[in-house]
Amino acid sequence: MPTRSASGSVTSTTSGWPAWLDGQRVWRSAGVAVGLEKGGPVATCAEALADGTGHVRVTRIVTAYECGAVVNPDTVISQIEGGTVMALGGALFESVSFRRGRIARSSLSGYRVPRFTDVPELDVVLLDRPDLPSAGRARRR
Repeated sequence: MPTRSASGSVTSTTSGWPAWLDGQRVWRSAGVAVGLEKGGPVATCAEALADGTGHVRVTRIVTAYECGAVVNPDTVISQIEGGTVMALGGALFESVSFRRGRIARSSLSGYRVPRFTDVPELDVVLLDRPDLPSAGRARRR
């Protein structure tokens, strides 16, 4: 379970998101997921807009990760951002159709993955814990 510091950082960063956009028929909502990655607590909060026609757009994603001692923050942030965009694709666009027990599409030309215009604002908060080993470090045999 994520520590209070990981979930607290996400909560404080994302507080103040309203439930509705004034004067528009657009619904705004936020969802939070928590878990462990490489033994470190992680919490992610995503903000999405829906227009009532089934169109959903994610507008902001904030991830807090307590990954032990942060040796190279740029690398950790890049990994989190890349994984976030891959997950966004799976949630919003990617699908595999089957016909008679076989994959219906014979090529990847129409397979929808996220484009740059689909990527929302991404914020990554690294909780540096020099007192803990770095997450994902190489293990000795």
